[in-house]
Amino acid sequence: MFGEKRQSKRYSINRVAKFVTESGALPRDCIVTNISEGGARLFSEAANIPDQFRLLIDGDTPLREECRVVWRLGGELGVTFVTRSNGIATVVHRERRVELPAVVDGSLALSDDGEHWALISADPKTRTFWLTVDGARVSTVRGEDVFGAGPLGPWVRRVAGGAR
Repeated sequence: MFGEKRQSKRYSINRVAKFVTESGALPRDCIVTNISEGGARLFSEAANIPDQFRLLIDGDTPLREECRVVWRLGGELGVTFVTRSNGIATVVHRERRVELPAVVDGSLALSDDGEHWALISADPKTRTFWLTVDGARVSTVRGEDVFGAGPLGPWVRRVAGGAR
């Protein structure tokens, strides 16, 4: 009746890990209770865990993933991975994978309801930037808007909130 809807298998690992925030604060401990190709379930007693952070898991194959929080319940949180390899950024949201040539750091945002995401993607060769919503290029963005004064997060979040 309520079958598993995820495309990638989850693995229970119950491993201590650390998360690092953009603020430059010291890494804080958390426990990864389960993990899949696209995300993880974490537990942390830390207060004020930001919406985006880097997860560090030690082991035989150390893992370092950019994470975006998609749900919270007390000390538990679900994260989706935003990874980069070979110049390609991969966004995984609700088990859907989208590969982009480049993503501007710090531009990934989720709508308040968690249904939509937006970011600034780029073509480094042509220095062209796009507003990308739910994997589709919506419009071009001027370089001054990307690298001008002020953080992109609130602007992208407003745009993602309006996507329907």
